Formats: sequence, C-alpha cells, structure tokens
Amino acid sequence: MRSGKSGCLCPLSLGLALGITLALSFFCGAVWMLYHGVPPLFATQITTPFTWPDVFVFTLIGLVKGFIFGVVLALFYDLFYCMTSSRCRKGGCECGPACKCNGSCSCCGATTNSVDIDRR
Repeated sequence: MRSGKSGCLCPLSLGLALGITLALSFFCGAVWMLYHGVPPLFATQITTPFTWPDVFVFTLIGLVKGFIFGVVLALFYDLFYCMTSSRCRKGGCECGPACKCNGSCSCCGATTNSVDIDRR
C-alpha cells in the first residue's frame, strides 16, 4: 500500500482495501438481518424488513464510503508525513536510509546511522 515515495501511502490502494472491507461487513450484517431479523437495539432505526436488493444497495454504499474514507485517510497521512519530514530536513538531517548523521542525528527519534537502518 505504499506509493513510489518513501513512507507515503497510496490513496487508491488504501481506499480499495477499506472499501472492500466495509462492503463485506455491511453485506454480512445485512444478510444476518435478512435471515434472523433486526436486533432489538436497531428496531427503532430500521423500520422496514430487508430484501435482497436492499442488501446489495447497503453493500454498494459500504464500498463507496470505505473507499472515500481510505482515500482521505491516506491523503491526510501523506500530508502529515511530508510536513514532519520537511521539518526534520531543515535541521540538516534526513531520516531513513538516506540518513548521513553517523549516529549523531536525533531528529528521527533515534540515534542510528545509515548502516543500522539498512539492516532493519
């Protein structure tokens, strides 16, 4: 789920993964309610019984909502990752495999050199 940039998430991959997961959970919950009825806690919110077209509509809604949430989550993650990475590089230190601090770098959260990072 990583994009070509180091440390960034691919919004499309994360969106599809969350969308498919949410769609499957909506599908399982809707089929459960189709066969076993609506649980008492949901009885005030769900007033009509489910049919098979309703199950597929809820599954599609789950896919779309999960995809949108995954894309937005990945974009926010990339935004915050880039903000913290650029702040770190202003001090003359690069985190990750390109770190050339030779153990004296504290902006990455650890004092490791590039040889230790390559072994991980």
